[in-house]
Amino acid sequence: MTYFFAWVTTSERNGGGGGGKDWVDRHIHALTNIAGPLLGVPKSITAIMSGEMKDTNLLMGTFDSILEQFFGRRRRQSLWSSWGSLWAMLPKGGNKIWGVGADMCDDGQIPHSLKCRGKTTENALSNVPILSLIDHSEKSGRDIEEETENSVSKKRPLEGVIAEYSKKSEWTVDETLSFLLKWGVGLGQKHAGTKYNALGRRRTKQSPQDWNDPTTTPLPKAPGMKIYCLYGVGLETERAFFYKRNFEDCKSNETSCTSQPIDLPFLMDGSVENQEQNISYGVKVVDGDGSVPLISLGYMCVDGWRKKGNLNPSGIEVITREYLHQQEFIVDDPMRGGPKSAEHVDIMGNIDVTKDVLRIATNFNHDEVKTKIVSDIERIAARIRERSSSTRGLKGWKSKLSSHSIINSMFRRGERSRNDSRRP
Repeated sequence: MTYFFAWVTTSERNGGGGGGKDWVDRHIHALTNIAGPLLGVPKSITAIMSGEMKDTNLLMGTFDSILEQFFGRRRRQSLWSSWGSLWAMLPKGGNKIWGVGADMCDDGQIPHSLKCRGKTTENALSNVPILSLIDHSEKSGRDIEEETENSVSKKRPLEGVIAEYSKKSEWTVDETLSFLLKWGVGLGQKHAGTKYNALGRRRTKQSPQDWNDPTTTPLPKAPGMKIYCLYGVGLETERAFFYKRNFEDCKSNETSCTSQPIDLPFLMDGSVENQEQNISYGVKVVDGDGSVPLISLGYMCVDGWRKKGNLNPSGIEVITREYLHQQEFIVDDPMRGGPKSAEHVDIMGNIDVTKDVLRIATNFNHDEVKTKIVSDIERIAARIRERSSSTRGLKGWKSKLSSHSIINSMFRRGERSRNDSRRP
């Protein structure tokens, strides 16, 4: 969306479509963004990193073996990392948005209860990790550090990147994206750069590499246009992940051996469980539409673009409408979730969404399409603003979420067997 706006209003000489600064105002009456991942989706990280997502992690026991035999992690990772769309959907906004943890409940409230009725993660001066690296061995952090340092080989320079990041027990969004760029999914930085060459860079002057990031690219000057953000809420959605090192252990009779990565250096750790913290099979879930977390669906709509400013220079009116997911089985259409389903793809058949889109498109009774918020998105946005102002000028934030000491005492590993049929 922002890419098209920036492209069409930029001159051809500068890589744009040459439509002129007023093209959008002259040609577009309203923009309807239905379930759009404005700030990306966290599960794109795991897909590119190890060919895994929550859905693949749920296939336990025999099914897991069958899946690995015919379409294993390495094959999935190789395929998915070749999709430019996944690189484009990596989380945007960095630690300033994703690192606050404003959408993570600490009081045991499950996502479909919509609101964190108690406290949320207390991390005003910290960066909440999007990836936590679990160590199941009895080795100390110092042992791991020494091993990873010794495992660097001149013949295999990429191991230096793996060694560097395997020392970290927690990776913030910025650190995780940096790793993907440096590692290049095992093919080097040049490979990753061709897929997402703006990763980790911020320029004062806008370029095409920034156009898909709404946190840095402003909306066009189109005061006559309206933006409608329509999306579903009330479904458990992937937000953060727990990984483990996939290193080959040294044999007891080898005196000079060092651990080496086995193919993919890091894999999701499906044994991490904590129902009270909404963690199942190594995945922490929050409110969203089942694919896109709430913070990506609504933050820009209720805050980033809400008022006239740097990201909305002409004060475009932004209307946000949320649809609470209501599952219903229909005999004639068993593959869908019913007329009130708000799941990411299923929402296109939601009867209320259809009515609203028709009102917007025909301009008939369009005034009835007003902002309707049923989730916690406004409180989430307020916490992000609070953290942004309270940490201005501060450096070296320390994360208080899921440090090794907390992980070891808090998470219950292996509670459920591989054949457990229950779902999180």
